[in-house]
Amino acid sequence: MMNFYWFKIMVLVLSFILFGCPRPVPPDISDGIQKIAEAKSKCEQWASKVKKDFGKDTKEYQKTNELYINAKAAFDGWIVRLQFDLTADTDITNSNSYNKVLEEASEKSSAFVRYATELYQPSTTKSLPFIVGVLPSLSDAGIKVWQEYRKAKEEQRKEIKKDLDNLKWKAFDEI
Repeated sequence: MMNFYWFKIMVLVLSFILFGCPRPVPPDISDGIQKIAEAKSKCEQWASKVKKDFGKDTKEYQKTNELYINAKAAFDGWIVRLQFDLTADTDITNSNSYNKVLEEASEKSSAFVRYATELYQPSTTKSLPFIVGVLPSLSDAGIKVWQEYRKAKEEQRKEIKKDLDNLKWKAFDEI
């Protein structure tokens, strides 16, 4: 995560040197990127915890790995879909196919977090509010990014896509 912040600082400094004072990032973009980053971080941290606490040969490790792979694929697929829809200027606000991809990413991410949490807090996972709140949060984040992307200039659009690329999950073995 530290590399991401250094990268952003370097981009801002270079932009300032080359193009003058950069236009401020719209708050809805920041909010959307933040929500996506939080979902990513939560899943990667649970994967890291399980990897540290359970051996590779345990059923807990194997199940966590399997659920993480499926969640990562769905989540990264959603990000790629969002990037494509941004480029194609597709209206995602009422797109059934976009919503289907988003729901799949949310369901698989929730299944992963639910299972990992269950390993540590078996009696409380049934009522965890963040599991229920994943889909509306990601949906809202995607819509905010899309809306602001449409207003952005070409240079900002490239930066938004790069930011989204940085939000793809690490492979389970890289955590």
